[in-house]
Amino acid sequence: MIYRQRLTGLGWIGACAAVGGPVVFALAIAVWAEGLTNRYAVPRFPGLVTVLSGALAAAGWIMVLVGREYFPAAPPVLPGSARLSADRNRGRSLRPGDAAGGPFDDPVE
Repeated sequence: MIYRQRLTGLGWIGACAAVGGPVVFALAIAVWAEGLTNRYAVPRFPGLVTVLSGALAAAGWIMVLVGREYFPAAPPVLPGSARLSADRNRGRSLRPGDAAGGPFDDPVE
């Protein structure tokens, strides 16, 4: 049986954290690097922000793995339903008067 996955609330929070953590990390490093170029600024390395954003990204991927649920890809087939639909469609063609049911089986007039 084939299963599909979808994210629960925890999984979506983890996905946002896994994507947002590196973005916050990059912004913190960019602000720090801009402070290095300023002549009169005292650049302070944003240690706490970088550590927390890195931990947030790592925890986010774990939350994505935990926050998944599986469900069947196709609806369940009832016993005998395929046979009944085949019996119901037996002998029918696509157009009236078309015995074989193919698009090129019409006689040329």
